[in-house]
Amino acid sequence: MSDCHAQCVTLESPEHVTFPTRGQNTLDLVYTPQKEAYKAKPLPHIGQSDHISILLLPRYRQRAKVTKPVLKEVRVWPEGAVSQLQDCFETTDWDIFKTAATHNNHIDIEEYTDTVTSYITKCINVVTEIKHITTRANQKPWLTGDVHRLLRARDKAFKAGDVAGLRTARANLSQGIRKAKKDYTDKITTHFKDSRDAQSLWQGIQAITDYKPAPQSCENNTSLLNDLNRFFARFEAQNDTHPQKTPPPPHDQPLYLSSASVKRTLATINPRKAAGPDNIHSKFLDLPGTARTVTDARRGPVRELRHVVKMLLKVQHERTKKYVKLEEVSFSDFINAVKQKFLIPEDKVLKVADEQGIEVDEDVFPELATEAMCFVISTDDDFTLLQQDGEGSSCPSLTDTLSLSSSLSSPQSDAGSQMIQPVMDSMDSTRAKNVIL
Repeated sequence: MSDCHAQCVTLESPEHVTFPTRGQNTLDLVYTPQKEAYKAKPLPHIGQSDHISILLLPRYRQRAKVTKPVLKEVRVWPEGAVSQLQDCFETTDWDIFKTAATHNNHIDIEEYTDTVTSYITKCINVVTEIKHITTRANQKPWLTGDVHRLLRARDKAFKAGDVAGLRTARANLSQGIRKAKKDYTDKITTHFKDSRDAQSLWQGIQAITDYKPAPQSCENNTSLLNDLNRFFARFEAQNDTHPQKTPPPPHDQPLYLSSASVKRTLATINPRKAAGPDNIHSKFLDLPGTARTVTDARRGPVRELRHVVKMLLKVQHERTKKYVKLEEVSFSDFINAVKQKFLIPEDKVLKVADEQGIEVDEDVFPELATEAMCFVISTDDDFTLLQQDGEGSSCPSLTDTLSLSSSLSSPQSDAGSQMIQPVMDSMDSTRAKNVIL
């Protein structure tokens, strides 16, 4: 491209610009060796230039035109939607779903889970909005909705021939592009602030390099599947033994899934991720009280996921701290063990409280037992915590306790791996000896 007058051109190559580029004059000329290789299209000015821009479109179809735009649905949470959803769930009688799924004193876990999940999805759809976003192949990552609106305003002023409006629109567009690029740069920079977060670091690297792995698809090859089945089942072809269901041991305890463990698991979920197979949005899982709802709806009459085999519980009574060993999570066994440990008469009525002074009963005890907290025992009506104003006047902190890892009753762990693993932090040999004894 060059600035010259038409009478000065002596080239014999084909020229593509056939419209004026500055005022009524055609000063920008484009020559190529091949005729009709490109098509020129006028565009608005760049910056403060007095020339208009010229877009050379190849005659072949570009990738942006060959690739169809992708239309995505994005769920938008308006301001106040979270509080509305929380109020809705707090006023919901969840026992209705359990009653509806109960037939002959048996809870149908599939029906119970399906009704609760459908109700949660309906409430989320009421308080949220769905927006459709079009993504094109040549779309830049920093192009936001504000930049698109400024682009449309500039094009509108250019087509209308409004010189003053075009000048203002160009200035606003330049300012909007700078702001959008700065915001996108800050967004990418946040991925590298915490060097311990490997996932965030890789997300930043992928954003910089524009690395997008191709989606993997399974091969539609039936013969390969049959070959794999024959290979892995080659030893079962002549096996005439019928499988038998092994009954559980007589003293086997039911698995236990506490709301606290569910809450810890839900806290690790990224709220920006898409909904899973149950169509429950990740942002719902971050609401207060969700753990108890999900726990009750998902476990039903089946066995829970956690089975505590052995544990040591921290107990405080009259400024004395000791550790009580339990073979299983039982509130009555805990009371008996405490009476034996502190030499409390059998006729005394014990009151149990947690570290905050809240009374603990047999319903919440299994859940709190897995939290490695200190239980406060009192025989009086007032069972408040002792004042924490000196050594020995309060429960030991979490970093100064003896914690035991409970065995997990999962497919990966067997009965032989259920063992106590003590971890001593800042504990001298005398305290350790007292605990063991």
